[in-house]
Amino acid sequence: MRLSRMSLTNWLEKGSIYFCGLIAYLKNTCLEKELTGEIYRLERGYEEGQLSSGQIRLCRNNLKTKEIIIKLRSKLDALLSGNHPPVGR
Repeated sequence: MRLSRMSLTNWLEKGSIYFCGLIAYLKNTCLEKELTGEIYRLERGYEEGQLSSGQIRLCRNNLKTKEIIIKLRSKLDALLSGNHPPVGR
C-alpha cells in the first residue's frame, strides 16, 4: 500500500481514531505478510527436502507451523471483533 502525503494529511485531520486505524492496518498487513511468507518458506523447504507425504504431514503439524497458525488466527479474531478500530472507512 502506498500513501501519498495528502492521504496521510487527511487521516491526521480526521482525528486520532482514524490515524490509529491506519497504524493498526499497516501493522496487521506487515505481520500477515511475514507469517504467510514463513509458511511458504516452510513449504518450499519440504519440497526441496524431497520429503514423503507422511513426513510433510508431520512437518505441517509441528510446533513451528502451529505457532504461525495461532498468530494468524488471533489476528483474524482481533480484526473480526467489535473492539477493533475502524480501517479503511
